[in-house]
Amino acid sequence: MKKKEKCAVCEDELDSDAEDEGEKNVGCDICPRWYHLSCTKLAGQTYVAVCDQEFICNFCGDREY
Repeated sequence: MKKKEKCAVCEDELDSDAEDEGEKNVGCDICPRWYHLSCTKLAGQTYVAVCDQEFICNFCGDREY
């Protein structure tokens, strides 16, 4: 059985078939972490609006490159 991926913020399981906008998943463009849309700085936006935007999580955004 495949292990369910968890949100890196709230640690609840992610559901790739979620119908609620806030429960949809968004992944960091730098690291392998995944989040509920509602657990990110993108909360309040629709999934369609954010799916083409770059998303860098707080863990990666605090790093200096």
